[in-house]
Amino acid sequence: MKPSILSGLSTTTSITWVFFLKGKLMPVDNLLPFLFSIRSHRQFDKIVVVSSDRDLNLALIEQHFIRDALADLNVSIWQSQSEIRLAWQLVVLVKLFITCISRPVVFVDSHSWAKIRAFLKVVLRINKTLYHFGLIVITKFSPASWAVERFSEEALVEFYGRQRRIRSVPKCDVVLSSFPIEAYSKNEAKRFLDIGYCRGYQSWISRVKTRARVIQIENGYVFWPLSVLSRQEANATIDLSPVIFDTLRVFMSAEKTPYVVFRFHPTTDRNRFLEIVNSSGFKNYEISFEHPHILMQRCAFLFSNTGTSLYNDANFFDVPVVQYTPSNAAFCVQGKDGVPVASIYQPAVDKFLNSPDQLLEVLRDHPGRSSTSKLCHQRVTPRCLKSFSQEQRLLKNIIDNTDE
Repeated sequence: MKPSILSGLSTTTSITWVFFLKGKLMPVDNLLPFLFSIRSHRQFDKIVVVSSDRDLNLALIEQHFIRDALADLNVSIWQSQSEIRLAWQLVVLVKLFITCISRPVVFVDSHSWAKIRAFLKVVLRINKTLYHFGLIVITKFSPASWAVERFSEEALVEFYGRQRRIRSVPKCDVVLSSFPIEAYSKNEAKRFLDIGYCRGYQSWISRVKTRARVIQIENGYVFWPLSVLSRQEANATIDLSPVIFDTLRVFMSAEKTPYVVFRFHPTTDRNRFLEIVNSSGFKNYEISFEHPHILMQRCAFLFSNTGTSLYNDANFFDVPVVQYTPSNAAFCVQGKDGVPVASIYQPAVDKFLNSPDQLLEVLRDHPGRSSTSKLCHQRVTPRCLKSFSQEQRLLKNIIDNTDE
């Protein structure tokens, strides 16, 4: 490839970054911090998100923080609005062609659009001819550290019969990975950039902390992010309904009933969950649709019965993580006779509890945000880009076609 015309990271040369993604919140959540970094350091670049899923806007209706962030970034969203998907795809192809003859372009995660791969190769070749540019970037973003990810995978294989995951990187110009290169059995990228924790960009954290200062919830609550309530695994049935009910009853028996802020996951059966809460008699709660990172800023600790990828975010923000799993009806590492002995995310957990007395002790000794320091174990700080200059250097490494 010829040297990029953008060598030296010119801040006035406009690139178009085109992100191809599915209509789910996790990819958007992982990408947003990266998009903020692009906008912070390259204010003249154009950012486009392409989604073939008509449900993306539906998923964003309640996620006002994400929706507002996309608007503030001036992100163009090319989303299917037509019942005839082929017609929409043709419109996208025309837009992509116009984009590629108009300015330098970076395609991010275009490998997920297998049906138009040949077309994308053609328009990128045109872009290379016109601008000596045209990059294919693949993201392998995860909020988890490699240590937590490995522990979780081994636990799911051993106790729940899941298949061991095999990771690989297809052919591309650059791969941005949250995991080190040894995590992949095959890597066909020309350049491998290990970025660590994908949600730690400074421009993103600044926005989170600004919003957290104005939310209308008193400090010191228990933040309980919800998940799917039931799931059938290869050799086990997960059913959180009785576990949640029992946990709420324990909360009610505490000397001081904690105030709980629940947050629905897209997979949570909301009607079923509200039935559980109502039948338990628990009243000291609210349901929030604020972004999890915002709710972490002012809670006493993050709580779960079964584990969540948000544990890793809590580690980054130095928020204590408490998991209460009294039975193997929830995901857990099991000891003798199936007794829960650890979380499947154990390296990210500060307190793993399997009895009501243990939970009551935590509630008694750590009632608020100011008294949670003893909960935090000696965890390793997640690897991430820790400064604006490191973010800028990463972008330079991507578009200048140079190594770290």
